[in-house]
Amino acid sequence: MIQGVSAVTGNAIARVVSAHLDRIDVALGQIVRAGDAIGTVGNTGWGDLFGQINSVHLHNEYLEEPSGSDGPYFYDQDDPTNALDPRLLPRADVSNNLSSVVITEEDDPNAVASWKFVVTIARRDQDFDANKFVFDNGAATRTINYNTRAGLDPADNDEPSYNGIYRDSQPFNEASAAWAIHFYAHKSVFTTQPTLTIYDTQDNEIVSVDASTQPAGHSLALGLGLGL
Repeated sequence: MIQGVSAVTGNAIARVVSAHLDRIDVALGQIVRAGDAIGTVGNTGWGDLFGQINSVHLHNEYLEEPSGSDGPYFYDQDDPTNALDPRLLPRADVSNNLSSVVITEEDDPNAVASWKFVVTIARRDQDFDANKFVFDNGAATRTINYNTRAGLDPADNDEPSYNGIYRDSQPFNEASAAWAIHFYAHKSVFTTQPTLTIYDTQDNEIVSVDASTQPAGHSLALGLGLGL
């Protein structure tokens, strides 16, 4: 894999590679601190499986130990083996930032009949809830895992519709108090309302919502900042 526009930051303990950037906003040898912007996300570079990178994203790699024969922290851009796992980041598992789930029956943006799940997540520092979403009605199962990218279109992770699920992430920025994502579970796959079970990045179950606890057309408020 060719990492495209990449930046390497670090100290005597570890280094972090940020790859596939659109541009770099720092200079070689510049001192950067936590919170400094080093560049913008992009889709530069080349992938072994699909050729030109086609989804805008940030590829992070964390290197803690010297490797290779070219000196400490040698990085081979053609052999990225240290992808950053969110579970390595500081995490204060003291609150549940999943605030509500609303289920309705509604066509997806492509006019496909669906069960619509609106998941709202409040911002919480150092809390990485809501990573894996499992839809299951006993006859069919679909899993979306953002950490492993399971359930995303392998040819284009940004393609919203894949394998019976349409994903529609809502716009947000640093001023947003919450983030929402809309899932459409296609009725051609799920003839009855599926159960939605949500897991965090450590694979702990946060909540499970089914037709008995929340039939379509009703909202389940989970309690902002409260553990389940």
